[in-house]
Amino acid sequence: MQLYREMYRECFTRGIKFALAAVKSDWLRDFAAREAIPYLDLSSTFDQLAATGPIRFEHDPHWLPRLHEAVASEFEAFVTSADLLRD
Repeated sequence: MQLYREMYRECFTRGIKFALAAVKSDWLRDFAAREAIPYLDLSSTFDQLAATGPIRFEHDPHWLPRLHEAVASEFEAFVTSADLLRD
């Protein structure tokens, strides 16, 4: 947690917006809430796609293109709704 706290402080002092994102990470979600850091939980995106087919290459942890696309869409919506691009 100290690493994320330091990253947030460093960004804050430089005027850079900071957010966290994870999959199935209650401790990180709780940390972000305590520190008032915007947080994107990608668990439902992963679960929904996994229910309809593979999301990773077989014998390889890298994401399939359909997961990349879904995560990119989630990030776009999150960054917009959290107003992370405004100065």
